[in-house]
Formats: sequence, structure tokens, C-alpha cells
Amino acid sequence: MPKQPAKKKAVEQAFKIIRTEKCQTISKKSTLTYSISKDAQDHTLIKISSNSGGGFFSNEWISLDKITDIISTATIENPITSIALSGLFVGRSVNNQSFMLAVLIKEGLLKQIEGKNQHYLYSGTEQLLKSIGG
Repeated sequence: MPKQPAKKKAVEQAFKIIRTEKCQTISKKSTLTYSISKDAQDHTLIKISSNSGGGFFSNEWISLDKITDIISTATIENPITSIALSGLFVGRSVNNQSFMLAVLIKEGLLKQIEGKNQHYLYSGTEQLLKSIGG
């Protein structure tokens, strides 16, 4: 078995995967697999790792702090939609933000506004943090 480059090993060791989960996409046409991890400074990160539907996405680790900075500003007049999440990603697949939206809903960070399709309000990080012991 070939040795991994030292840089790749260091990156992998910097993250401790707490758990890996699955959820449906917003369209319910495919299933996403995602991981939640902690880095060396105990920051929580989320990464989408696969999509059963084959749509492209960036499998970048995204900081929960950065996510929360964006979604915590939501109001009834200015709710969160997938577009609000586009700035989180370096990779520019159009699927990134809607896939992350699906993960955030599954993890309880966002709750749909009653009667408003694809409009969400921030509901806190408590459920996620409790599930990972944070």
C-alpha cells in the first residue's frame, strides 16, 4: 500500500470525525452523506461527503461558526434560503448551498417557516452540539 503524503496525513489528523449521518436533499431526489468533526482547537465543522444522486458538490469542511454567523441573522422578513449559504464554499458547485441547507435542517439548526416553501429561520445549535457532546 503506498504511503500517504505527510501533508495529507496532517490534515486528516487535524479533524476528529464525531459522527457521519445521512439526509435527503431538499428535492428528496437523493441522499446525502455528511460528517461532523472537531478540529484541533475544538471547533465544530461539517462536510458533505457523498450524494447518491451523483450531483457535484464541494466536500470542504465548513466551520459551524461561519454557518451560524450567516443563518442566525434570519428574520421573518429576511429568511434563510439556500442562496445565503453560497459564500461558505470555495468550490462553486451550484449544489453546495442546497445540500448544506438540507444538512442544517436535518441537524435542527434551521426550521421551515410555516406556509413558506424553502424559507427558514435559525433555531439554534443546541440540538447539534448536544448530539456531539459539545
